[in-house]
Amino acid sequence: MVVVGGGFWGTFICSRLRSLGLSVVCLDGLMEGAASRAAAGLVRASSFTPDCDWWEGRHTLACREHFSEGWVEERVVSDYVPEPRVKGMVWCGEVPLEPAVPVLVGSLPVMDYPSRWVVLAAGVWCDDVLEASGLPLTGVRASRGVGLVGPGSVSGVLSRTYRLPGDTRTRVMTMRPWGSGVRVGDTLPEREQEQLAQMARFGGGGEQVWGLRPRLPSLLVARWGPGLVVATGGYRNGLAVAPGVALRVAELIRK
Repeated sequence: MVVVGGGFWGTFICSRLRSLGLSVVCLDGLMEGAASRAAAGLVRASSFTPDCDWWEGRHTLACREHFSEGWVEERVVSDYVPEPRVKGMVWCGEVPLEPAVPVLVGSLPVMDYPSRWVVLAAGVWCDDVLEASGLPLTGVRASRGVGLVGPGSVSGVLSRTYRLPGDTRTRVMTMRPWGSGVRVGDTLPEREQEQLAQMARFGGGGEQVWGLRPRLPSLLVARWGPGLVVATGGYRNGLAVAPGVALRVAELIRK
């Protein structure tokens, strides 16, 4: 089997398929801006549950089983309540991404891969591969997110609630361990500069990390043709749903 994409989804898909005794090769374009390589990797206990007709109890169970260890305390502060209060528990462990064979994304039509099954989990680049293959596109859009990385340390996860000018929505910005330093926040493209200023105020360093998050109205995990499954659309919740997505891919292949 071939899995195209070595991010969170590709990593979990490879692991799930190998657990079924299948031989799996992972290919990845190693593209600048790949979402999983810049993502903060946070999973809250009350994590996002997608509105999909295939997302059932067993998928939620798969997520809970994977994220069973590595939970830390999340504390919250705001301009109005500067003393941290405990919000709950959050998982912020590291996910070793799947070692992948580098390929030029979109250069090789998927049906030319020497495999009975191909799983396309290439995030925002899925449509590049499908277009090169002469197949229908998913319509996935790229939504840029930026975080700041700097020196320092934090115990667990520290979150700050804030509001941007003219915005009635209260937003949450997180500070978490990132390598030997800390990682602060991630932005929405329409308010990027304002949110970067908030991050710097919260304690972020000067180095930016950014990724292109694959956005669709809902998660897409479906058969896309003979021997082809497409999985994309995780947006800002890709890691939280990755185990359930991998389980769904395995179900589609075994049908």
